[in-house]
Amino acid sequence: MDNGPVTMLSTIHQINNENENQIERIQRQPRKTSTNAAKVRAIFGTLSKKTLPIPVIIDDYNYFMGGVDIADQL
Repeated sequence: MDNGPVTMLSTIHQINNENENQIERIQRQPRKTSTNAAKVRAIFGTLSKKTLPIPVIIDDYNYFMGGVDIADQL
């Protein structure tokens, strides 16, 4: 739910501008705040959902982020 910048470090992902390191996902329009309204409007316009390219490292993080908690619980 945050809209702030994120820094990530990975030993298994490559980061560059090639399409092989990005995946397209349908993203919901984030909540507009006074600091991000112009950026959100520029990308989404009037759409509530849009297909956007995101880095594979971000997609993997979003998919596997609960794995440590589940392993700890077990």
